[in-house]
Amino acid sequence: MLDAHCHIDLYNDPYDVALETEQQRIFTLAVTRLPSHYVEACEHLASFRYVRPALGFHPLLASEHPDEKAEYARLVDSAKYIGEVGLDFTVRDEGKKRRQIETLDYLLSLTCGHDKVFTLHSRWAESQLLDLLIRHDCRKCIFHWYSGSIKTLHRIIDRGYYFSINHQMLNSTNGRKIIQTLPFDRLLTETDGPFVRVDGRQIRPIDIKTTEEELSRLLNITPLEVARKVRQNLYELLTQSSNQI
Repeated sequence: MLDAHCHIDLYNDPYDVALETEQQRIFTLAVTRLPSHYVEACEHLASFRYVRPALGFHPLLASEHPDEKAEYARLVDSAKYIGEVGLDFTVRDEGKKRRQIETLDYLLSLTCGHDKVFTLHSRWAESQLLDLLIRHDCRKCIFHWYSGSIKTLHRIIDRGYYFSINHQMLNSTNGRKIIQTLPFDRLLTETDGPFVRVDGRQIRPIDIKTTEEELSRLLNITPLEVARKVRQNLYELLTQSSNQI
């Protein structure tokens, strides 16, 4: 199983969630919202094989923590996984939008030519984010919980990027439309825990099995076929060469 985007550090019992995930062998990207959070995650997850910390700088925190940019620069060379980073234009303040773009432009400039896997936040800014990724020649990118237009979706697909889908998307009309538009070989699974709820509680990586079952019904295939394809897609993403895109 794969959870390509989970905020393990935001659960009330983060170590228990991480340990359960590790024991179930669920390959999980433990995204963070600030570089200082990533440092803490690395300390706690040092002995874990399946739960991997990702170096993050959430766009909604870009204006509040400018001092963390130096910490990101210090850590980026040693981080294989980057996330959660991106843009969020649900904010109305144009100044904050500009600072988001400036911050992300800087963060991406530090990874140019490096073999990094990105898990990306793109709410209401999908096209602008894609333009920045292309400008910096970012290769291994996952658009987490995509909710933008179908037109931009096709641009992202043409670029060769991947998409991680979750329980919430599978239970919304727009989410199902997006999923059915995606090529099967670009599809990954995520929880975005603890922000998504399932059966009245916070979703956990172990609930990916439920997501696989829901996805199998939507695509009219078996859960086993979903699990195998997601695993294959993850392998293709992680092993693709730098000249494939």
